[in-house]
Amino acid sequence: MKLSKNLYFVWFVLAMVIFTACSDKDDDPQPSNNQQNSESPELQTVSVFIPDEMAQSDNPGAMQAVNYISIANSFTGFAAAITPPKSSPVFKSGLDGPWVHSWTFDDGTDLYTVTLTITENSDGYSWDMVITGTLGGNVLENFTYMEAWQNQAGTSGSFAMYDPEGSGEMMQVSWNTSESGVYTCTFEMPQDMIIEIISNPDGSGEVTVNEWYEGAYELTFEAQWDATGHGEYWEYYEGEIVDHGTW
Repeated sequence: MKLSKNLYFVWFVLAMVIFTACSDKDDDPQPSNNQQNSESPELQTVSVFIPDEMAQSDNPGAMQAVNYISIANSFTGFAAAITPPKSSPVFKSGLDGPWVHSWTFDDGTDLYTVTLTITENSDGYSWDMVITGTLGGNVLENFTYMEAWQNQAGTSGSFAMYDPEGSGEMMQVSWNTSESGVYTCTFEMPQDMIIEIISNPDGSGEVTVNEWYEGAYELTFEAQWDATGHGEYWEYYEGEIVDHGTW
């Protein structure tokens, strides 16, 4: 499996934003005249379960499938960043107004202010995270960093993250859990990779990977596994199967 420059950057940013969010969780609350007792909703995300037999396998196909699942699961870490620190004051103008959180992060290198606006509408909730300041050496002004949406029941949603260096959307994810408990997730890094996962309540599932090649996405990998963690995989190159096996 090739790891693109974009993917390395996403993992770097993931580590940074989780540290940013967690570093302020236990600070003493800062009172504000605008602060009101109105708890804002939290984004709910799901990680795909990987059976132990599959996770511990040294089979190359199983290991590749686990790696792709882990990449797709990584977006759930951003929920830590899109959840405001406990110390951040929240402003809500009236019963129908949005929740607005604001906090500042300063580690001696990065210094920026985050404004998180959470809006409720008839079909669910939306989150908009805007950054002003310096992040990773980039000077930003009202930069939309992350956006998310979730239905009222918390069973489906979407997430997008944008590149502070200005190249546009870095990541987009959509997910849904059916009434029968089947979880589906589509993870995309535009013009790089699409990972599609189906995870069943019994632990079985499948993963399909398409990678960007000469202006279009091509199927490069598929795997299926049962509830015990045993499975089968197929690897493709230019539409042809180049590797296949079971574990």
